[in-house]
Amino acid sequence: MHPYDSGPAVVDQAGGFGENASQRNIRITRRSGETVIADLVRYQNTGDLSANPPILDGDVVFVPFATGFVHVDGTVSRPGRYELVAGETVGSLIETAGGFGRAARSDTVEVREFVDSVTTRTVLVDIRRPDGFSSALDDGDQIYVRAIPKWRLVERVILEGEVVYPGAYGINEGDDRLSSVLERAGGPTEKASLLDAKLIRTVGMDEVDLEFERLKKIPVEEMTETEYAYFKTKSRERRGIVVVDFEKVARGDTAENVLLKNGDIVQFPKKREGVAVSGQVGEPGMVLHVPGMKYEYYIERAGGYAADARKGKTRVIKGATGEWVPAGDAGVLVPGDVVWVPEKPERDWWATIQDVARFAASIATVYLVIDQAANN
Repeated sequence: MHPYDSGPAVVDQAGGFGENASQRNIRITRRSGETVIADLVRYQNTGDLSANPPILDGDVVFVPFATGFVHVDGTVSRPGRYELVAGETVGSLIETAGGFGRAARSDTVEVREFVDSVTTRTVLVDIRRPDGFSSALDDGDQIYVRAIPKWRLVERVILEGEVVYPGAYGINEGDDRLSSVLERAGGPTEKASLLDAKLIRTVGMDEVDLEFERLKKIPVEEMTETEYAYFKTKSRERRGIVVVDFEKVARGDTAENVLLKNGDIVQFPKKREGVAVSGQVGEPGMVLHVPGMKYEYYIERAGGYAADARKGKTRVIKGATGEWVPAGDAGVLVPGDVVWVPEKPERDWWATIQDVARFAASIATVYLVIDQAANN
């Protein structure tokens, strides 16, 4: 044996620690009869050399079973269960657990101790006082290190799209408003669409709509008219959208200048210049927007209705909300709106002819029966 082997090296040479072996109460007996204790957990966690005494020639190393335990949880570097050692204190256990974390309240800790074999009680220990830091621990005691609420909490929002300086911006939640962050970001660019801009809230919007979840499990044909209308509305709903009129914000309207929250995302898409016309028209595509015009103008510019167009079911999909409205109720269209012309449903003309023939034959049969009855 090397005259200065360490405790871990000697244990490894002996095949390592067995199950339930002590790693904090290893007893080393010198030739002289002197006994020293090795605490390998403390040594590994803190680098305390005194907890890992050297092994000398002739020493006897005894590894007992671990019999007592204490716990430390909360804002420490290595929370968990620790074997109890003689003389363990609140302070020494926190040190063994790697010390306080960065956000820890280091003035007081909560100690939960057993009054008897079943009952526990809580003691708040002021570790700024010497007697608090040196309070002795017993088997089963628990230490809870609390965290300072919102310690150095990073609160930020993200601006995306057509702003002069897009990216992340720090805020103080409850103080910073939309206009102040936009000002720091240089404001929207000339290409930004204030009409299509959105504020998306990512935190605190996870409430479950139980009715919507129920309807998702029901076939559409089994829904009532009201249930189906609700299901369609919720399906189109964009989660997390906070209603803000950005055009009014730009004009200095304080009622629209909302307080921002941590995690908010503000999006400024580019201005849309046209109205899309899709479905059964001569030339589906994008038609440049003309102020004051309704859906008929855009259908005409897209080549007019196709032969199989179902004109009465023409719909306008509002770009700002995603709402589908009958074309006649849509009013003046704005850039980003979509005009949708559906196709007439296909008809099985041969089946129709057969139905008419069968109906005519049945009428003829009835007439024949009546005629025969009249002649008898």
